[in-house]
Amino acid sequence: MLVSGILGILSQQQNASQNQNEANRTNWTFLKKISYKRIFIAFGILLLASTVIFGICKVAQHYKIINAKEKSKEGLALIEKEEFRKAIPYLFDAANYGNISAQIGLGKCYSNLFKMDSCLIWWRRAAPQSDEATYYLTAIYEFVIESGGFSEYNDEAWAHLSRIAKDNSNTNTQSIAQVGLAKSYQYGRGVKLDYKKALYWYQKAAQNGRDEIFKLNQDVPVGHFSYKASDFKYRESVGSSFYRETADGLYLIVDMSIKNIDRESRYAVAQSCFLTDEDGYKYEPNSDASIALAMQGYNTFSLSTINPGITSKGILVFEVPRKDDYYLFVPGGFGSNKYNPILLKK
Repeated sequence: MLVSGILGILSQQQNASQNQNEANRTNWTFLKKISYKRIFIAFGILLLASTVIFGICKVAQHYKIINAKEKSKEGLALIEKEEFRKAIPYLFDAANYGNISAQIGLGKCYSNLFKMDSCLIWWRRAAPQSDEATYYLTAIYEFVIESGGFSEYNDEAWAHLSRIAKDNSNTNTQSIAQVGLAKSYQYGRGVKLDYKKALYWYQKAAQNGRDEIFKLNQDVPVGHFSYKASDFKYRESVGSSFYRETADGLYLIVDMSIKNIDRESRYAVAQSCFLTDEDGYKYEPNSDASIALAMQGYNTFSLSTINPGITSKGILVFEVPRKDDYYLFVPGGFGSNKYNPILLKK
């Protein structure tokens, strides 16, 4: 009896424990269902709110872009009136939103205000999407090389011009790049000086319709002067019986006129002229032969001053080997670091 009672109590306790465990499991399952449900609801609400906020932002952004574009039209109109400083605030927002016309316009404004940094920033940004921007960027890089006043940009100018000079997609822009590249080599800006490569790129540009190599009897404006090489000849010796010079090679004598196109008198720096051949070798004027010819009465432009509007005629003489073609580079005068090439070919 006692044993039977004890077994009964133990059995009841075991059943009670099992019932409690079942109840606990049921409650935990219910709680898990409630928790997951709440999580999904909260996530859905968050996702919906994010979508709504994103949509509102997109709409607001869209209207900002539209307003900026409309505003930029006023800026572009101001550029047409050459009111560059006033135009900048009207263009800035649209340019930042990626409007190509506004970016090009900003580049024009800063270019005309002589702010090279800002000008390059906007034309660089627009160039990958715009042939027009590429044209302006190429032209400004050519100016950088030719002027010599922005040496900090020489390397990037040379890199850009080198790439565009080989790009056949737009021959007009390509020819500008080719001339710029020729000047890079001519002046040694952004690259080592190399007259042979300079002539090569001048010739490539001429094939694309931009011929920067002048010919005989053409007016050649550069800096303060306009030059004209009318003829040339070779001589083994020059001078008179009293004072005569004989060349180890040949004397190349160029008949030249120089006109002062400035507003004040200028020294004719013709002795700063030089020749190059097709291989890029450089030849300076020969002083001994110049003296011999001066003693015969020829004007060799030695320390001569030319007044505004006056044309001075004379000769330049170089000692050279006999070759088919030479190029005469003529300078802009004191205060100008520019040179233009003339092909000496009849």
